[in-house]
Amino acid sequence: MEPLVRSAGFDEVAVDGETVRVANDVGPASIELTLELVGDLLDAAMIERQRRAERSAQFDWLEGRCESDGRGEGST
Repeated sequence: MEPLVRSAGFDEVAVDGETVRVANDVGPASIELTLELVGDLLDAAMIERQRRAERSAQFDWLEGRCESDGRGEGST
């Protein structure tokens, strides 16, 4: 399980029974997720794809925010 989740690009992976904790460092911040598995490898693959899409959207937002803040135009 760990190699599969780590291949999704997470910096840290910890598996404890059916609980998977993953983390990704983004500059000075860290994004952490705790997942409760309800099935086998297929469930893990689906979670991996969903989290990758979510992370991509979060990084796009963060990048846009940092670029705006760098020009003094940051807003919420």
